[in-house]
Amino acid sequence: MGIFAHFDIDAFYAQVEQRKNPSLKGKPVLVGGNYLRRSVVASASYEARPYGIRAGMPLFMARRLCPNCIIVHPDFKTYQEYSRRFYRLLYSLSPDLEIISQDEAVVDLSRCRVLYPDPILTVRNWRRKIVRELGITVSAGMGSSKLVAKLAASRAKPDGFLYIPREQEEEFLKTFPLEEIPGIGRKTLIILENQGIRSVGALMKTSALGMKNFLGKKGEELVYQVKGLDLSGIIPGEKPKSVSRGYTLEHDITSLEEAKSHLLYLSDSVAMRLRREGAKGGRICLRIRRGDFSEVQKCRSISPPTSDTMTIYRTVYSLAKNIIGGFRIRLLSVEASSLSYTKQPLLFISGEEKIMEAIEKIRRKYGFSSIKFLNEATEEEYGVFVFRTARKLIQFLTSATSSFSDNRSSFR
Repeated sequence: MGIFAHFDIDAFYAQVEQRKNPSLKGKPVLVGGNYLRRSVVASASYEARPYGIRAGMPLFMARRLCPNCIIVHPDFKTYQEYSRRFYRLLYSLSPDLEIISQDEAVVDLSRCRVLYPDPILTVRNWRRKIVRELGITVSAGMGSSKLVAKLAASRAKPDGFLYIPREQEEEFLKTFPLEEIPGIGRKTLIILENQGIRSVGALMKTSALGMKNFLGKKGEELVYQVKGLDLSGIIPGEKPKSVSRGYTLEHDITSLEEAKSHLLYLSDSVAMRLRREGAKGGRICLRIRRGDFSEVQKCRSISPPTSDTMTIYRTVYSLAKNIIGGFRIRLLSVEASSLSYTKQPLLFISGEEKIMEAIEKIRRKYGFSSIKFLNEATEEEYGVFVFRTARKLIQFLTSATSSFSDNRSSFR
């Protein structure tokens, strides 16, 4: 039987801001906002939540619900440092650590029974230690599987700990609606309901093989998870499972032509992050939020996996052609998943990849916007260089990494 502990920082961004500025403590704080007038809430303090404010809500709606809320612009560099400290503390508890996100991680204590003869007391004490060292509250849940531990942590919020004994796990899971079970999104919920499955209890009685016929391997895994037979184990390391980039548009758009520059920019941003992680994506997704706040998402698997900007863009553009039309678009997002981390020998790196590596060096030194593709550039950004061969571009970019001036230019 496994021993899993799930740790989750409460209202992460908002808590860090309250820690940085003690005058914000006890007040409804919203983290969000940038140069766009239609930004969304990235994090809401617990004082703001009784007003119905949640992460992902448009800021203008949050302001209507809570006129006296305090809006703070995100400080991602500081959040990242808190995340690193959070991870380091958990790694010192056990090497069997799976990082879920910036503020969530699960620890497997199954191999630490000799070191921690009382795992319940150990997790209680470590939660307190993390709170003490970070200066922000953390909730923790514990159970025989990752699913039970995660849901227990959600019930322990804020600033609490909840352990679910093995013999009580089934009844505990039955208290959750299907949509709160990780892995059950809107589409999966519809499929389950069409099969007459409207509760976790009903899902527990379902055959794993039968569910596989409707939802594939994902359906089989869902049944095993709610039955307490989750065999996935810990996925070690800090490597992300997916990379995404998205934003709310300044103004609604309606056509594919208007979306092209945004799609290229988002593809470029995702590709750059993939290269920094040493990863390649085998599945590309495009997510669109309509003007009425409903969403549509389309994905496509690609082979071989890639971190090339134009390959990702061509995939996203192809998906967009089948979606966009007849409605207003409020938000666009591009995601790469099914990541592989096999390092390719230098001998086999393509010309396009060499170009992107050179561009990456310049961007690290002068910022992401120091080089743009032609479709990304605005009319105000000029000085476009034209290269007739990839070799000439590679030569220029290689030399430019040491002598490139701080003038922003666009390349095609």
